[in-house]
Amino acid sequence: RDGARLGALGYTSLVPIIPPDAEISEHSSLYKRVGTRQDSRGKSPGVKGRDGKWRGFDWLPHVADEQDLQRWDEMGAGVGIKTGKGLIAIDADTTDEALAEIIRDTVIEVFGHLPVRVGRYPKALYLIRSSEAVQYQRIEFGTPDERGNKERVELLSDGRQFVAYGIHPATRKPYHWPKGLPPL
Repeated sequence: RDGARLGALGYTSLVPIIPPDAEISEHSSLYKRVGTRQDSRGKSPGVKGRDGKWRGFDWLPHVADEQDLQRWDEMGAGVGIKTGKGLIAIDADTTDEALAEIIRDTVIEVFGHLPVRVGRYPKALYLIRSSEAVQYQRIEFGTPDERGNKERVELLSDGRQFVAYGIHPATRKPYHWPKGLPPL
């Protein structure tokens, strides 16, 4: 359903997202990360095999069709959107509300009000169209946490994707678009 809804809005570069509680195949490279801080269930593309276990797949060249969307829905997959080719996502990956506010205000100042997706507030993702090619960029800032990770902002472009619809692995609640997702 979510894939068909995205397709109707013009978003056709779609990928299935592994649910947060999915069982990962022991033959998948994702298996080694289960239960670690690198566990990417709920955020990574993947498909459910005949054995009922999930695994990654070569999603970059894959072009989804109606059958894929229906199959992914039946699997219980979330739906991600590939970025690039004029579609860029500004991923404000900070849990610090003051820093998230600075990022939001800067985005509004530079681009105006953009569609925003929220999974774990105050983290947010802002969607933008660009007539120019934009390379992936990552800016880290702030004080490292106990694991050495810093706050960051990423520009997701070619070779990247983000979850449009699905369950957030930390909150266990659906990702949402507070003001809706406009047509591409």
